[in-house]
Amino acid sequence: MRNVITQALGIGEPLVPSVKKRYFKREGFNSFCTDGLTDMLTDEEILSISLAKGEELSNLAKSLVEEANNRGGKDNITVMLIYIHP
Repeated sequence: MRNVITQALGIGEPLVPSVKKRYFKREGFNSFCTDGLTDMLTDEEILSISLAKGEELSNLAKSLVEEANNRGGKDNITVMLIYIHP
């Protein structure tokens, strides 16, 4: 069921977004991405690229998308990185 669309804009019914709170206790960055990235790169590869690049988050996100595309990019790829300050 992972490819089933459960909500969409413009279908006539009011959209009720799902909202979840998350609390982060440590400094660092967190990644949120679609399966377009995780189908092309393993968690270990994403971590390795993230640690090796040492870039600003916007450039790191671009590097991850580029690497997924270099490996075939079979789906839409979305990456969001958020830095948590202590």
